[in-house]
Amino acid sequence: MFPRRKYSKIPYIDTFYETPEPLTPEPMTPEPLPPEPMTISLLDYDVRRIRHFLVKKDYLFNVLLEILPNRSYEQRTKFIKRYRELFNRNLLEDLFKQSKPHNYYFAVRAMLDLYRVTRLHSLFIAMEGKATGRFLSFEGVGTDDEALAEILFMAINGQIHFCRNDWSAYYRTYELEPQLVGKTSGNFAHLLASLSKGDRDETGIIDMKQVEVDVTEIYETDKNRTNNLIHVFYGLDLGIFIANSYKSISGQIIGDDFINALKIFVHAVRDEVKFYAQRLYQSIAFLTHGSIKDLPIDIVSSRQTIVRIIVMKGEFGLSEIKDAYLALSGIHLEVEVVECFKESKFTALRQLLFAFMAETEDTLLPEVHQIHDAVLRKGKANNILFSILSSCSYDNRLKTVRQYVVHYQVNLITKIEEFMKPGEQLFTIRALLESYERTSLRSIWVSMEGKRVKIAKEAVEIDDSSLVDIMFLATNSEISYFHEYYPRFTGHNLVEQVKKATSSKGKLTNLVLRLLEGKRWEESHSDNNLLKHDLSTLRQLINGERAEDDIIELFSLRSREHLKVLFNDFEELYETKVVEHLTATFNAQEQASILSALQRCVKAIQNRNMYYALRLQNCLDFVQEKMEILLIRSLASRL
Repeated sequence: MFPRRKYSKIPYIDTFYETPEPLTPEPMTPEPLPPEPMTISLLDYDVRRIRHFLVKKDYLFNVLLEILPNRSYEQRTKFIKRYRELFNRNLLEDLFKQSKPHNYYFAVRAMLDLYRVTRLHSLFIAMEGKATGRFLSFEGVGTDDEALAEILFMAINGQIHFCRNDWSAYYRTYELEPQLVGKTSGNFAHLLASLSKGDRDETGIIDMKQVEVDVTEIYETDKNRTNNLIHVFYGLDLGIFIANSYKSISGQIIGDDFINALKIFVHAVRDEVKFYAQRLYQSIAFLTHGSIKDLPIDIVSSRQTIVRIIVMKGEFGLSEIKDAYLALSGIHLEVEVVECFKESKFTALRQLLFAFMAETEDTLLPEVHQIHDAVLRKGKANNILFSILSSCSYDNRLKTVRQYVVHYQVNLITKIEEFMKPGEQLFTIRALLESYERTSLRSIWVSMEGKRVKIAKEAVEIDDSSLVDIMFLATNSEISYFHEYYPRFTGHNLVEQVKKATSSKGKLTNLVLRLLEGKRWEESHSDNNLLKHDLSTLRQLINGERAEDDIIELFSLRSREHLKVLFNDFEELYETKVVEHLTATFNAQEQASILSALQRCVKAIQNRNMYYALRLQNCLDFVQEKMEILLIRSLASRL
């Protein structure tokens, strides 16, 4: 528990949850409107405008929304100093008094003084899970280790010194370093204490001999689990060489078999963009889907993490982080931000964040306004939406969803669900607006659950055709996406659900589980030696000279291009169809499921377009009155 500084006029509270206690406003002398910017500097013009509307108390947020996102971080950091020079007042203190009924103060503070005030406050929230007085109360919350590591590790020496000095100023009897050690333990505490000294080597010069020494010591340290080598992780560039060299010496990736506290460091060193995308993903997942393993510990820290990263990377790398987030989750970051801050009390904060994330070169698609007009018609919107979306390319449909959220700050799919009844039309609209991976994920769920969610009340048998179709034609990255998002989508582990759903399907379970490993060779070319080996293996399998598991391994590990060449060569060499030989091999009744699955795989490999056409025809023949989910998925994602 950290005491609040007695003489501080800015109580450290988090406006996400509680309104601060009433403060008696000091009398303000109205300032005249600032002169035109050509007669004074842009800095003075901005500061005087903010001061004018602070006194006037009207339209303050509109002015902040206009100024802050359109100035560089270097320009914004001068606002506080210049405001004090002109008016002898504290800008953050005045803003706090005017913005206390709202929830955008933290974002404004981050934009004005990210590396001092914001990092300091985030450190406090990350370390202190409970507080009294004007602090928020979170009983039994604990420590957000990842937030501590991110803030300290990603800061340069000067920023860390700012944090140390400000920490001592606000908490007069406490130093930052002992508090970090007291709130954490073991190797992680030693690492944070070392980082908080702010004496990282920032020369950028790499001594390769020292790298070899450090790598050898780290390898020995990893085996002995001692704490005396944390200093070698000071240099970012040096850390990259250490991570790579450690792998060459030990044959292992340092982040997979090293002290848990250093995993965050290694991830950040290897790929900073992906590191921040994962931090955003974890925080957003916690806010939108509750408690999941290895996520930030409390809602306040999660919301602050989102704001801090967006503001901090707004000028440098936010676009790359947004792309990495889309690749990681299949959802645009803007859509997720709307879900995290959808309450009306976050309207101002949401507008600030969207202004910061705006991409000026991103031309608004005409379909965005057309879709909005259709949505406003509600009951009459169905045919218009189908007409607009069916004429868009796959990329433009995904872009439309993101631009709609940015422009109207409403999730388009959520808006459509408000007036469109659950059924085939809503399923189709969702499939048209969602990424292929998310649509496939929904299809996997429906296929295994054995029921048409919100369409039919009665349960039906598992649709193993759709299941194998999706798994076999998915790439390794799509398989990884299924594993990552299926628990978030359904609350269940994908592998366990597959075992449960296919328990009566014999060898089909083995095939689907091997496909779910995502270890397929994805090279576009076919190796001649491997081709000869597989040709012999396929012949032996069909003659009954090899086990059935060998053919499952062949179908799950080889690339689809390789399998296509293999099947064609087999049919030319032996003048017979692969499908016919499979029928003769798997002729037992209990092997019907695996036989059907393998035959579908062969047909999909040899002619994918024809395969999809036949699958759609079968769906239409099977269901005349109700649209089957596979038909919707295929039509929408392959359009």
